[in-house]
Amino acid sequence: MERLIRWSVQQVSRIHHLILRLNDRYEIYFSDKELHWVVMGVLGMAIFFLTYLLFKWVEKHFVRSTMIFAFIFTFTNLVVISFALEIGQRITQTGVMEFMDIFYGLWGFIFMFICYLLIIAITWLIKTRRYHI
Repeated sequence: MERLIRWSVQQVSRIHHLILRLNDRYEIYFSDKELHWVVMGVLGMAIFFLTYLLFKWVEKHFVRSTMIFAFIFTFTNLVVISFALEIGQRITQTGVMEFMDIFYGLWGFIFMFICYLLIIAITWLIKTRRYHI
């Protein structure tokens, strides 16, 4: 198990260095907090969509009301992943372990999820207006 954890931390460290190199190479100059915001937001949305599709399949065959379960599952996983990333940074000395990194990462997901809900709401409004005009 320890070998698996160390291997996982090394992979995350490699991805971390790749993102930092891309940030420097293309002169984007995201701060550490902004990088956490973007990476966790994108990762969170990817987990959300995969979870949503899985729960949609389950809903079709077994139960109803999927989106809330997908959100809770995704958010819970992101909390765990965020802590793991920060602990990994501490172990590998590739960054500073900070609680605010976790906060900004989770906030990135919540912001992107709210954008997703707005897109759904706008789409729904357009569809319902079209039939009532």
